[in-house]
Amino acid sequence: MKKLLLPILALLLFVGPALGQHTKVQAIFLFQFARYTSWPKDDVANSFIISIVGSDEMAAELRRMTEGKSIGGRPIDVVTSSSPRNLPKSEIVFLGGKFGSNAKSVINNQYGHPVLIVAQGGGMCVHGAGVTLVPSRDNVTFEASRHNLEKCGIKMSPKVQAMGKEVY
Repeated sequence: MKKLLLPILALLLFVGPALGQHTKVQAIFLFQFARYTSWPKDDVANSFIISIVGSDEMAAELRRMTEGKSIGGRPIDVVTSSSPRNLPKSEIVFLGGKFGSNAKSVINNQYGHPVLIVAQGGGMCVHGAGVTLVPSRDNVTFEASRHNLEKCGIKMSPKVQAMGKEVY
């Protein structure tokens, strides 16, 4: 199964968005990031929580995609919010569109809980996001900040990181 990761993600980078499926492709990226990222073992909740801020379409797509699936034996719970404030402790927080620059405040609001911040829109790693999804007219790419991931205590598969553009 892991051998299929790189070809699938490569295909998504170049073909998926051309079919007009940006949201679906970004949801697949989020799910794959969850599968190929590790968090420290302490303070593990029952559910693997993915919080989606500012994108009901992303939340709906991710719920369809993850229904009945689990990460590390934990069922996936997709939570939505219209604001990056007062989110539950989450393993992943997706900040849609206009919320990307709030990455640092989201990290601070998680009270030391390791969280992977995935922001939408180029350049959001400078605001503290670990990964930035960059949709364009023809494709979706991503930027990853090893520095920000390590700072949050998160380890993403080097093979996945290598598929994106590494930024500081």
